[in-house]
Amino acid sequence: MAKTLLNADERKRIEEAVFAAEAKTSGEIVPMVVAASDDYPGARWRLATAFAFTAQLIALLLWPELDAWWVAAVFAPGLLVGHALAARPILLRLALSQAKVDEEVQQRAFEAFLQNNLHATRDRTGVLVFVSALERRIQIISDIGIDKATPAGFWQQAVDQLAVRVKAGDLAAGLIETVETCGELLAENFPHQSDDENELPNEVIVEG
Repeated sequence: MAKTLLNADERKRIEEAVFAAEAKTSGEIVPMVVAASDDYPGARWRLATAFAFTAQLIALLLWPELDAWWVAAVFAPGLLVGHALAARPILLRLALSQAKVDEEVQQRAFEAFLQNNLHATRDRTGVLVFVSALERRIQIISDIGIDKATPAGFWQQAVDQLAVRVKAGDLAAGLIETVETCGELLAENFPHQSDDENELPNEVIVEG
């Protein structure tokens, strides 16, 4: 992922894709990108502790004659440095369990679905395309009005398609493709009606 999750031009292109897709359907599509789904304090301290113990071991190897008190004194600054290093995503990922990541990303995505009123559209046809950058995870959540019209495996295929783009470092293009894919499904099953209103903003939500 880039340091800036999405720049101004990328946001504009994604929002134009949302506008174009929703012009053909009564459905609502909301793309969302967050820096992380959780702070993972436990993982940060595990990484910090491992770094502190490693610092102690290195001190013993380099200076075996060190007094035990000095070796112990290495732990506290090592702990602080390790915790600071845990702020780097590439290192924090090393301390994350897959089960914890699955739990936090799924929970954050469902919270976002509700917080952004995707459950409150007239025909229950909201779709959230959710990307969590730290964990490199994607969730696509559709409301109950869409479920009966969605072919088996459709959303997993859309997730896989987006994941390829994300892995290649082209998040914006991936979101645009996914918005278009969602738009095609919605347009086919929930075409635009004369009394339709734009119930949700055509904006990509970026947090972090």
